[in-house]
Amino acid sequence: LSPRIAVLAALLWLPCAAQAVVVGPVQIEGLDEEMTNNVRLSLSLVESAGKDVSARRLGYLMRVAERETREALEPFGFYSPQIELERSRANGSVSVTVRVDPGKPVRVRNSDIAIIGPGAEDRYLQAALDAFIPSPGAIFNQPDYVIPLSDIDTLDLSHSWWDKGSVEAMTIKGSTISATGDMIV
Repeated sequence: LSPRIAVLAALLWLPCAAQAVVVGPVQIEGLDEEMTNNVRLSLSLVESAGKDVSARRLGYLMRVAERETREALEPFGFYSPQIELERSRANGSVSVTVRVDPGKPVRVRNSDIAIIGPGAEDRYLQAALDAFIPSPGAIFNQPDYVIPLSDIDTLDLSHSWWDKGSVEAMTIKGSTISATGDMIV
């Protein structure tokens, strides 16, 4: 090709590439209501609904939608979902359907939970340990492993076993708290 023809072809192609499309509705199929809501909150596509975006931006949003969907399902114990994205154009708008088969959830095989050290005799810590979920065989649901300190309103950090000299940190339901009582995430 001569340089003139290449430039002319590029100039004719440029307006097509710069055309904006409106992101239409985003449908999510195959999940229960709670998982659907979490996916919806995680999708950049949903944030762009009703807006004009370039074809390039739409392509990017479609590429990241699978990762965003996958990550949104992890807190529910689903780490290997099958995700299919489908887009359809109508009247200058692009609607997207996200079809998900969550697959099998990850289950807890076994657990070995104990309080070792000076706090082992604390009745409130023992009660928190006894209430720890999930148990073996249960779905690994991440929120079950996180507990804010405000939920342990009976935890008395003035005990001698909690002194900075005796304990630097401890972990409760997967979250470590320091000797100052702050949660470390």
